[in-house]
Amino acid sequence: MTCQLYPILCSFGLNTAWKGKYKDTQTKCTQLEEENSLLKARKSYWEEKLKAQEECHITELEGLRQSYEGALRKHQEDTRKNLIEALPKLRSNLVLHT
Repeated sequence: MTCQLYPILCSFGLNTAWKGKYKDTQTKCTQLEEENSLLKARKSYWEEKLKAQEECHITELEGLRQSYEGALRKHQEDTRKNLIEALPKLRSNLVLHT
């Protein structure tokens, strides 16, 4: 998209001072459009970078979740095993004290 003010104003026969002013405005408009395009490109870059970082964090979080579940299962199994091993001793102590 480019500014179309200058050619339109020239066709109406405006004086040179006004033509110069609108030419400057058109130049400024073109510069702003180029800057806008650059900012859009930067925005796209950062959005892609953010998306990649989010995917990385999701993958890392999933790995941590699986690790936690594995550690929890191992802890539960170890606790059960320790309780089963200690149960006969606890029963014998209970019989002795009753």
